[in-house]
Amino acid sequence: MTLGVTQAGQAADDAGYLTSLVRNHDRPRYYSGLFAPAEKREHLIALYAMNSEICRIPASVAELGLGDIRLQWWLDAITAADDGGDTPVMRGLIRAMQSCRLPADALKQIVETHRNDLYGDPPATLQDLEAYFGQTDSALFQLASLILGSQGAETADAAGHAGIAYGLVLQLGALCSLRRQGRQIVSADLLDIYGIDPDTMFLKNPPVGFKALLDHLLDMATEHVDQAKAAIGLVPSQCRPAFLPLAILPMQIRRISAAGDRLWHQPVVQSDLSVLFRIARAGIFGL
Repeated sequence: MTLGVTQAGQAADDAGYLTSLVRNHDRPRYYSGLFAPAEKREHLIALYAMNSEICRIPASVAELGLGDIRLQWWLDAITAADDGGDTPVMRGLIRAMQSCRLPADALKQIVETHRNDLYGDPPATLQDLEAYFGQTDSALFQLASLILGSQGAETADAAGHAGIAYGLVLQLGALCSLRRQGRQIVSADLLDIYGIDPDTMFLKNPPVGFKALLDHLLDMATEHVDQAKAAIGLVPSQCRPAFLPLAILPMQIRRISAAGDRLWHQPVVQSDLSVLFRIARAGIFGL
């Protein structure tokens, strides 16, 4: 009895910690999770908490080697999931993996792909850029769909487009921060199309051609948003809360476009109230 009470108490403490973590670092997904059934919500929050922890690693380490060590810890912990987990996030993730049959390989692929964030190497082609988001953000949308009852194939198309759109728009909005970290997010072939030397992406002022480059990427994101929304119309209704973060993208795209060269020095963010309003509206009326 005492052991059971202790385990229940730890699970409750873990749930509170994970909820606070996602609320503070990934507000769109936090609000989206509120529209999921209560019995699924803790597993969604655990998945999103894992993602928050991994995404924050590049900005939180002073040396690349330390980042590598932390990412390797995640890979090892996911592989050894049956051992119970050493942290609140890992314990929550293990419960989600066991209850919702989340594939460990997909989780490890997210971790492994984010290793590229440590080194700032640009993708060679637009296809490589889409593959990066496909293995990170798209995978996260698909895993969230699995938690909500997807059988897999029925949400794959929506998750694919949603992840590319969401990841790209969020990175463009945070371009100034990523530049300070030495990260290059634009593919080399696209820089070449617009005659931009990769080194100029880290200079004080944006290069000639930056606005045209930005418009190209925003058009690409908009196309994926539209394709995602069309595909979401075909997914089971219980899986749709997984896609609610997309509700912030149209406004974010407009703000990034309006910012133009100011994006070089200022992040583009939406207020908490704006995020809540757009996700709540989509949760009630649909995307």
